[in-house]
Amino acid sequence: MRYRQRGPAEPGGPAQRPQLKVQHNPLVEVRAIARHSPFFRREDWHAYHVKDATKGPMVWHVKRLPVWLRDEHGLPTAPRHLVVAASALDRKEVKYFLSNAPPRTPIETLLRVAFSRARIERMFEDGKAELGLDHFEVRKFTAIRRHLLLSCVSYLFLAEFQQRHGEKNPDLTVAQVRTATAQLAPL
Repeated sequence: MRYRQRGPAEPGGPAQRPQLKVQHNPLVEVRAIARHSPFFRREDWHAYHVKDATKGPMVWHVKRLPVWLRDEHGLPTAPRHLVVAASALDRKEVKYFLSNAPPRTPIETLLRVAFSRARIERMFEDGKAELGLDHFEVRKFTAIRRHLLLSCVSYLFLAEFQQRHGEKNPDLTVAQVRTATAQLAPL
């Protein structure tokens, strides 16, 4: 790294800011890394059973590679995980994930989080539709925090109820639990 000298007219007088010595580090698309990087090609594909789906087990062939992004000054940030997953059934179906998890995070954890997007989206849908999470009609930050906290506690209650009683009815939804709770509330 080299440092750029600040002029005497700048606040704080002469100071140094780190800069990269090599100025021509082109940005590269992830697909290009997956196709042409010698580091990436040296890694072996590993098969992982991600989860059980309605059509059977989801198996993906996965590679992980550390990558460094640029910050606002053009300097490299802390290493990130680049996870490339190719479907075992259709090798043309490739998914790319970028994670800022700690360096020693197991690949199984990264995959579990990466492939749980549908559940997270469903949680936000339920929160907005069933719990009033979209009704932020307040003026102060503390009121927003209280509303968010109450919505989250309500969702936790409904999710635990669904998990406890869902064994008898696996298709039990949060909306159904909310309706049942509303009918039981007057009691």
